[in-house]
Amino acid sequence: MLRVTLPHPDALGGFVPRSRRVRPLCQDIEALAVSDQPILVSGESGVGKELVSRALHRLSRRNASLVAATASSPPTNTSAATPPAP
Repeated sequence: MLRVTLPHPDALGGFVPRSRRVRPLCQDIEALAVSDQPILVSGESGVGKELVSRALHRLSRRNASLVAATASSPPTNTSAATPPAP
């Protein structure tokens, strides 16, 4: 198993890096977490987007709750997305 030395390994939660290829991702998470800008995490189903999002949020200075959204889901209020009929 790869031993990854990161300043905040506990922030990764259940994410356990077992590959040298994942180490840069872990370092990117720690570097990006200090940004005040919104961060879009994208990828295919099952790749760990929510784990990355939670780690980013835990390491950030934000006090608000994490809001997870799925872009592939249709809006719940379709009248807001549909223009009115003429």
